Amino acid sequence: MRSLLLTILAFGLSPFVSSAQITWKRTYGGYGVDRAYSVRQLADDGSIVLGSTGSFGAGGGDVYLFRIDNSGERLWSRTFGGPGVDQGNSVRVLDDGGYVFVGSTDAGNGYDGSLVRTDDSGIAVFEKSIGTTDWDFLHDVQALPDGFLAVGTSYGTGNGAGDIWLVRTDLNGDTLWTRSLGGAWSDEGRSVRATPDGGAVLAGGIGRDDGDGDVVVIKVDAAGTEEWRTELGGDSLDLAMSVALLPGGGYAVGGWSDSYYPERCMYVAKLDGQGQLEWENPLSTADADWEGHEVGADASGNILLAGFTKAYGAGGADFYLLTLDTDGQYVNGPTYGGAGDDQAWSFDFCADGGFIVAGGSESFGPGNAAALIIRTNGQPDNGPVIEELDPLRVPNV
Repeated sequence: MRSLLLTILAFGLSPFVSSAQITWKRTYGGYGVDRAYSVRQLADDGSIVLGSTGSFGAGGGDVYLFRIDNSGERLWSRTFGGPGVDQGNSVRVLDDGGYVFVGSTDAGNGYDGSLVRTDDSGIAVFEKSIGTTDWDFLHDVQALPDGFLAVGTSYGTGNGAGDIWLVRTDLNGDTLWTRSLGGAWSDEGRSVRATPDGGAVLAGGIGRDDGDGDVVVIKVDAAGTEEWRTELGGDSLDLAMSVALLPGGGYAVGGWSDSYYPERCMYVAKLDGQGQLEWENPLSTADADWEGHEVGADASGNILLAGFTKAYGAGGADFYLLTLDTDGQYVNGPTYGGAGDDQAWSFDFCADGGFIVAGGSESFGPGNAAALIIRTNGQPDNGPVIEELDPLRVPNV
């Protein structure tokens, strides 16, 4: 295990910058609380964004899905949900140009996982509630040739206080099977990626009898049967929020840890194809909270992690986009934000070599919190934020 004490991070420059890259910062939403939790880049250089809204829709909180072009102009927006609280957590782009997303929906006596497929205009093809008699949440989804694979957390499977929950459906969203993976204590499933062998790799947290937990990475076959698992972390609470496949094989894991510094730190690890640890890096300044929320890798194998830091930036928490090289060494880490709390939850790679980053902002926007989307070339950017009020007041779909 190697740890890296970060010092002057906010001003690092990326070696991958092109002067032709598009850069902008925009907020989306209304006068309530709105956040973006997932963003995916599209073939036309626009993006699809998924999150939650307290400004529009039918209830106390609804799923918020919107489409933007490469300048950040909103092309359309949709809400999904009922009278309770609903949230969208992860969206994927389908081969037919449509989208699939997962989240949670208020079932009246608790929560169920939600799986929704839409066409390319965001109109629902199907909406499915998937759950047990207890509370259930879906956090991530992958599109497969013959259906969908989602991961989350279930409190109704009987294996413990909460279990890693894997759900396989057909193309119509009908459940084919579910699997519970975990132990006797509270476990979480946060991220899933399909693997070339037809199986999948999952990441999240595995509970311990002392009330804390470790990062866990689990490889399953096409039937959801566990092949191996790796547990990582220290003596306190650690959680993987995201896992990614590396171009040369193996996996990158990103999340956060309470084990290595007095305050919470970002956590990044690299595993080989059999789940063996190659390196891990808990990243912090030791005196402020950091969290990592989505990990990815570029074509060269450099690992990026989007999240937030309270150590640098304009104030409160700020968007943070960390880059490490293939050996886990720091490359750069620009911050973006204002005087309030701004947290990045997701990012994707753009065709011009830049990045699209999504999250929530309490610094900008017309309401208490706005969905904040940043298109960046990887350099620090103190330019203006375009603050927009969604004019559509879209009806519940």
